[in-house]
Amino acid sequence: MTDINFNALPSLKHLRIEFCGITGMWVSVMLRHAPALEELRLYHCDQISGLLIEVGDSSSSNHTSAPRAPSAGNPDDALTSSTPDGLLRIPSNLIPSLKNMTISWCGELTFQGNKDGFSVFTSLEELTIRGCPKLIPSLVQTYENNDQRNGRWLLPYSLGKLEIDGSPETLQPCFLEDHNCLEKLEIKESPSLKLLQLHSCTALEELAVHDCESLPALEGNFTCLKRLELSYNSGLESLQLRSCTTLEELTVESCESLATLEGNFTCLKRLELSYNSWLESLQLRSCTTLEELTVESCESLATLEGNFTCLQKLDLFDNPRLKSLQLRSCTALEELTVRSCESLAALEDFWSLRCLRYLVISKCPGLLPYLEHLSSEGYELCAGLERLDTDYYSFLTTSFCKCLTSLRRLELHDPTGEVTGLTEEQERALPHLTSLQELRFEDFTYLESLPVGLHSLSSLKRLEIIACHWISRLPEKGLPPSLEEIEISGCSEELTDECRMLATKTRKPKVKIGGKYVS
Repeated sequence: MTDINFNALPSLKHLRIEFCGITGMWVSVMLRHAPALEELRLYHCDQISGLLIEVGDSSSSNHTSAPRAPSAGNPDDALTSSTPDGLLRIPSNLIPSLKNMTISWCGELTFQGNKDGFSVFTSLEELTIRGCPKLIPSLVQTYENNDQRNGRWLLPYSLGKLEIDGSPETLQPCFLEDHNCLEKLEIKESPSLKLLQLHSCTALEELAVHDCESLPALEGNFTCLKRLELSYNSGLESLQLRSCTTLEELTVESCESLATLEGNFTCLKRLELSYNSWLESLQLRSCTTLEELTVESCESLATLEGNFTCLQKLDLFDNPRLKSLQLRSCTALEELTVRSCESLAALEDFWSLRCLRYLVISKCPGLLPYLEHLSSEGYELCAGLERLDTDYYSFLTTSFCKCLTSLRRLELHDPTGEVTGLTEEQERALPHLTSLQELRFEDFTYLESLPVGLHSLSSLKRLEIIACHWISRLPEKGLPPSLEEIEISGCSEELTDECRMLATKTRKPKVKIGGKYVS
């Protein structure tokens, strides 16, 4: 005779089943013997087609009650005889212990119980449902058109993290309790989702919505939200974030229909906007705490204004219509990158950037002439600049170059493939950068030789030559005595062999070829 209270897996806390032909019936048997289970993960279990959560020991419905065990014999016999092979029954004794559940890529799985669904779990903290196209639609409530209850999905008040995909057309996460613990929500790959209402998610701190191409707007009470990520939501037209008074990080990527961005961003520290082709207006005057701002490939954006008194890093990439950039308030700015902003011809109040340490200007033909004009007018520019990355070599012969008394690293590159060498005037000016410690030449398709006066750079410690195919040798007058390391990669065989030979003759400088030191 078998003890009906016998548990074969009394200490089991974590169960993971993947790429397995096990049926729901046999998983149900395992779960009955694991009363301490805290984590259940199911991946690619194609033989599990139904999910049922048992509540209590009896019910009027066969779908919600656990079968009674016989008085003698194997107590699992009743379960196996009364449960269809594909049905997974989660026994009621797991309700208080289960904390983490993941169900992924179970393509035929549907929920078989009532609409209370997962809300019966009293300790569930994390729930992930991915690649189960029938499961979430079977969990949400569906009524006639325009019924406000459409899309309601009851969740446990204990739930802190929810990750899903394949949402139906309307989704409203709800809770039986007035309060809830949901702090992190991620919704992915839901092309049918048109209405997302998050008014019940009052504790939400992190929200990510990806690949929901039919979603036109975002609705909710986001007073606790700290991090928001929106990407590849091509139908998103409106983004009203005035309730996001605690938001610290905001990322908006590839939302092609989004034209404006508004909000009360008094706590925002990091903002990233990329590939939003219709974004025309940015109202960022409330961003008084913003520290990092990236704007990339926003083709319609013409102006950028804000109160950036705390901004430390500003990156602008491939914004062809950007004409105006107000820097008056950017007194704390340390890093500025401007690439492929062809229409940008001025950096207003650039002279006020007293803290600037790192500057990148590339494919912006109007900017460095503008800086030269400012310096010729008597403005002291970039006195504290330590690193400069540019494709504009004429700066070497300008008064702007004379301002760079703190420059430690200079990176020169030629994306157009037009430069064959520096002019004599530029060569004579290079040694005037007496503070320079690192020098990099990169992507010079036709550069034939390194500067003749390279040996005169008295403070140079590191020389990098990357993807300069036509340079065949080091300078005739040699390298600076101060040089400690030379690195080459993607260069000619002649230059590579000369550097390899240099490594065999002396310990200084060290030689790195293709990312590896040689000796």
